Amino acid sequence: MNNKKITIIFAFLMALSLVDAFELTSPGVERTACQGDTVLFVANVFGSGDFSMNLDGSASSWSVAVPQSFSLDNEGRAVYVYATPNSNVNPGVYSLNLYASNNQETKTIPFVINVNSCHDIRLVGEASKSICLNDITQFNYQIENLADYQETLELNLNGPYFVSTPQSLIALNPGEAKNIQVNVNQNNQVGDYEITLSASNEHVVSEITSNLGVSSCYEFTVTSEKDFTSMCENSQDSISFIIKNTGVREFDYSLSIDAPEWANLDLNTFTLNQNEEQAVSVVFSPPYGVEGNFRINLDVNGFEKEFNVEVNKCHGIFIDIIEKSASICNNIQTPVYMKNTGLFEKEYNLQTSEEWAGLDKYNVKLQPNEELNLNLVINPQNLEINSYDVYVRAIALDSSAVSSEDKIRIDVLDNQNCYLTRISAKDLDVNQDSSATLPITIANDANEKILYQISLTGNAASFSQLNPSIIEVNPKSSETVYLYAAPSLNVNPGSYLANIDISLDNVVISSKTINIDVNEMNIARSGQVTFLQKIENFFVSLWNSIFSRPVQVNQDQQDENTSEESVEAPQETEEANQTSFVNRAYEIVKGYWIYILIIAVIVIVALIALPPKSKGKDEAEDFDEDFDEELEEEPKKDDEKPLRIGRWALGIVIILALIWTQMQYGWFNYIKNYGFMAVGYAGSYKVYILGGLIIILIAILIIKYWKAIVDFFEEEEEKPKRKRKKK
Repeated sequence: MNNKKITIIFAFLMALSLVDAFELTSPGVERTACQGDTVLFVANVFGSGDFSMNLDGSASSWSVAVPQSFSLDNEGRAVYVYATPNSNVNPGVYSLNLYASNNQETKTIPFVINVNSCHDIRLVGEASKSICLNDITQFNYQIENLADYQETLELNLNGPYFVSTPQSLIALNPGEAKNIQVNVNQNNQVGDYEITLSASNEHVVSEITSNLGVSSCYEFTVTSEKDFTSMCENSQDSISFIIKNTGVREFDYSLSIDAPEWANLDLNTFTLNQNEEQAVSVVFSPPYGVEGNFRINLDVNGFEKEFNVEVNKCHGIFIDIIEKSASICNNIQTPVYMKNTGLFEKEYNLQTSEEWAGLDKYNVKLQPNEELNLNLVINPQNLEINSYDVYVRAIALDSSAVSSEDKIRIDVLDNQNCYLTRISAKDLDVNQDSSATLPITIANDANEKILYQISLTGNAASFSQLNPSIIEVNPKSSETVYLYAAPSLNVNPGSYLANIDISLDNVVISSKTINIDVNEMNIARSGQVTFLQKIENFFVSLWNSIFSRPVQVNQDQQDENTSEESVEAPQETEEANQTSFVNRAYEIVKGYWIYILIIAVIVIVALIALPPKSKGKDEAEDFDEDFDEELEEEPKKDDEKPLRIGRWALGIVIILALIWTQMQYGWFNYIKNYGFMAVGYAGSYKVYILGGLIIILIAILIIKYWKAIVDFFEEEEEKPKRKRKKK
């Protein structure tokens, strides 16, 4: 009983094991292929279960099995294994293992793949070659097809630019061989080079490398004693060099330079044998005006050498007008600087661009580096008011004709801009029956001294005066004149205008209007006038009465605008404010009658009050002696007649000289102008001058008659004494 159970259990287990068992077989396990060919292996799987297929071995990277997984139920299935060696697979024997597994058991079939060299070529040729510079040669190569297939190959050449091959494609039958040439052209260069020739298609690549050595069989040297020279313009110099053939063959030489047009080679082409040499020069001939440093590049058959030449400006002139611009009204003189900047003595001619501009010298001769100062004289008369460019040019009179020029900008101005004048003054308040003075500043902003004529117009001129009426002001300076206003009780209170006109040569160049406010008498009594002020006012009024002049007022020409304008005064105003020299002198002398009267009264009073002392005996004797001496000297008068004639002749000569100098220089006008100026200044200090004259007169009288005064008082004292004695 027990044996039967054991047998049944064993049979059951055996049945279970038979259910999962399978078989893996293949009709062929080895194949031969070329690169790019595909081989097929077929494997059979029989059994039951879920199967998976895998590959392993050196050929597994370029092989595949299909299907890779499937299920069987006691049945069979074919598995296909494909293997394709690519071009990168080298010829040889490769293994490929197929694994089949149903999760219970794994079985393997080993395959073998023989990859043959089905595309094989061989490329051979010259390994190296040496040539001379500019020689022509070629490399010879042979290519052979070692495989069983026809091949079409592409040829590639890698090397210097002067090598080439006439072929780019070549076709070879199995076992066929052909020659390939690589040419070396003439325009080669010295050096060592590698030349690589390759033949390839999609199946095979083959290459060969050869060495090429190019030697300078035509070597030469270029030597020179100097590479630099310094020279003057308009001269000739050269740099010489020697070319020597140190090669082994005869050689042709071609020379060129990259240089200015005034640099040239004296020899451009020649041929030298071995160890032969040739001297060549670069000749320099710079013309006038060339200056600076220049580079000369020499080329000898591709060999370059550099030279340098410095050209100096040995002929030169420099001219400079010191002032670059000027605003002028009259003639001016401006300095001009001139220098011979060359190395040789030269004579120069000077020119100006305008006829109204001249020089004090027109031909000068200067040594090297010699300097000279000239004067440019500009006379702008009869020129329109405008701006002008005046050129001064210096030209050498020799063949160099070197020149230099400079210019000055001349602005011709009108009278208003020529004689810039400013009038500065404030308005004035004055009371009736009183006086006041107002300083007026005349500023000369021009560049030259100006003699001004000052006039006063307006409705305030009836009680006002302006002194001095002629002043001379230096450039960029100022002077002060004074306006004196003394309105009487007859002048109505109110605002009056005083027009100050400044003229030059009877042309008004500046004006200013001053407001004078005349106040009523009771307004001005803020303080009492002192006794000294009354005395001062008396003398001021006295002085003004002497020097006052009638002023014609044109009410229609009053200008209420206080800004300075340069306008021409009306002719009537000028005639009313300016007189001729004779009339002016007459008016001045005529005004001195009161002084003469005062002095005469003082002298008469002094003579009456202080009679001269009677002569004593001694004085009478002295008088008789003097009279006798005069009588004795009367005969000598005849001897003095020739002397008197000489004095008359000298006087006539002096008078003629004065007349001639007046005609030439007009000195009388200067005396007249400065005389008016002196009188004008005296008018400003009239009170002090009058007081000083009176004091001086009194002092002179006291000094002269001091003894008489003393004697007078002594006599008065002696009279009572005499009367007492008589009693």
